[in-house]
Amino acid sequence: MAKQPLPSIEQIRQLLDYDPGTGELRWKARPLHFFNGPVVDLRQAAWRRWNNRYAETLAGARTADGYLTIKINDISYPGHRLIWVIVHGEWPDCIDHINGNPGDNRLENLRSVSRLLNQRNQKRHSTNTSGRTGVSWSRFSNKWVAAIWGNQPKYLGSFDDFDEAVAAREAEERLRGFTGRQ
Repeated sequence: MAKQPLPSIEQIRQLLDYDPGTGELRWKARPLHFFNGPVVDLRQAAWRRWNNRYAETLAGARTADGYLTIKINDISYPGHRLIWVIVHGEWPDCIDHINGNPGDNRLENLRSVSRLLNQRNQKRHSTNTSGRTGVSWSRFSNKWVAAIWGNQPKYLGSFDDFDEAVAAREAEERLRGFTGRQ
């Protein structure tokens, strides 16, 4: 399946209005040329109907994990990426929610980062049982094991004490530039 082209920056700016203080995206009233069809009266009816129903209303829907998604031309886009396009005029590689809240799309909470940095900024996974990312109990050695992943996975050692394993992980995180979000 061919990858769909991204909507133009100008098209996004024509469709959506962004409030950087609240992080809200709202639909703008659409001009008549956005509505196709051979019969002028039907185009005008669709145009009026759409603008009466959606203009100035909140755009998009929330996913189960809290992110805003917005459909443009029947394709869903993450709201935070559309915000970046509206404000900065370019498609970002990856957007990070600085405070870790995927529903907080205020401009001060968004930054463009590399995929690697965004992965370093993840919160602890729900399947984590030790309470600390990168530290787990090894039933084979009966010790706490510390490891870190990224471009180069690294085994940090086995430890009798949980706090020692956590300290080893934290030291490596500082070396690799992790942000420390838990």
